[in-house]
This record gives sequence, C-alpha cells and structure tokens, in this order.
Amino acid sequence: MILALTSRAPFERKKSISSTLREHPYVISKDYEEKLKSRRLLFMDATSESKGVVLTMITPNGLKKGLHSSFIHSEITAKDLFFE
Repeated sequence: MILALTSRAPFERKKSISSTLREHPYVISKDYEEKLKSRRLLFMDATSESKGVVLTMITPNGLKKGLHSSFIHSEITAKDLFFE
C-alpha cells in the first residue's frame, strides 16, 4: 500500500512547476518532522499495521541530512527517476 503524505490541502491551488523545483536538497523543518511522524502514526492506527511503516522522500534534488531528517528511511531523486 502506498500512502502519499502531502502537506497541500486537496483543493489548494497548485503552484507552477518552476516555482516548486529547487536547486538545493530539501530541508525538513522541526514542524514538518512532527507532521510526518503524526501522519505515520495515524496511518499505522488506521490500518492496524504492526510491522512499521517505511518513510521515503521523493524530491528533485535529494534530502539534506540534518537533525530532522534522521527518521526518513530512504529517498528518491529526479536522477533516480529519469535517464539522460
């Protein structure tokens, strides 16, 4: 089962692609870390999952390693998805 953890509301207006792409790795803030952990626990409760949930970030330029990124298990970048 795949669960998309998005911070955008379902009816929120989408930004253009150029404004959402970044040249630098994505940085997880303390607030976003808490939101992801809360959603992970909510998913585990809703599905009665007992083995755990693996969090994977999909970003254009990777994930910056830092204090709030240690709970992310894996990451996928644009290089992983597209061949030149």
